Amino acid sequence: MKIKTFTISLLAFLLAACGSKASFSTQDEEIWQAAETISGFQPHAGFEPEVTVEFKEYTLVSFSGNSPQSHLYLIQSQNEQDESRLSAVLNDLLPGASDPKQRTTVLENRPVIIRGEPATLILSQGINGDHLRYRQAMVQFTGSGGPALLVYSEPLTHWNEDTLNALLASFE
Repeated sequence: MKIKTFTISLLAFLLAACGSKASFSTQDEEIWQAAETISGFQPHAGFEPEVTVEFKEYTLVSFSGNSPQSHLYLIQSQNEQDESRLSAVLNDLLPGASDPKQRTTVLENRPVIIRGEPATLILSQGINGDHLRYRQAMVQFTGSGGPALLVYSEPLTHWNEDTLNALLASFE
């Protein structure tokens, strides 16, 4: 079992133990259903469902990507007020910003269209906990049920702009 899956499982268990109703699933069908509540999309070949967690007004969906360290996350809140929270996180990532604790640097803010609406994609590069260089794309958008965030990470040696562009274009 991957450490990430274990961590999400532990989080779901702790939330349930604290009286918070959280659902957790690694079943492909349930992951695809949760992803559909965020946005209808078909990720590029090679993305496989990993896990979904639903907690209060939040839905998290995780897919593994084309390489062992490649990941795609979708997060949505049904609370429209959370849009400002997502915006605040993204606004902290201005071009040239760097956080030594996270070991990432923003490379660019790029205008994109996602689900037919203009958005800003934040492209960053860094080193993960395994000391592997990676690139990450984040974009806030309006999901089917509220404000949403897409996070796509790939080792730098496997990064492909065409994969990113196809992923963004696949959102309905």
